[in-house]
Amino acid sequence: MSAKTGIPVGTLNKYTAGTSMPSFDKAAKIAEAAGMSVAELAGEPPRQTQSQSMSGRAVLPAEALRVADEVLRRVYREEGVKLPADALMPETLRHTQAMIDRMDDPADAAEARALAPWLENRVRRELQAAAAAPGTGKREVS
Repeated sequence: MSAKTGIPVGTLNKYTAGTSMPSFDKAAKIAEAAGMSVAELAGEPPRQTQSQSMSGRAVLPAEALRVADEVLRRVYREEGVKLPADALMPETLRHTQAMIDRMDDPADAAEARALAPWLENRVRRELQAAAAAPGTGKREVS
């Protein structure tokens, strides 16, 4: 996998162990080398979107995923929110899908970038709501 992606073996081992999470670009390289979508790599079932690969398998548009990844990483860093390594990719995928749902053409990179301020506002509102109701996302003790 290291030879196919150009990602050092030690870094791949950290991803596998869950002690580190790849950036979007590295996740895309890993998914491509493995013959799967980034969503599948993250453990999500493939979602039917307006953008389809030639094989008919659902894929997430690259620029929408990249924008969501960049916005989430920046906002979480600015707000001082730290997610466990295995939580960032599912959050990125969730917000990417929200962007795609708003887009006229999910393959349009300019439209994805234009939605970055909307997404930033959405993420900040979610973080503010979570801060206003601490503990609501935790599981009940059994």
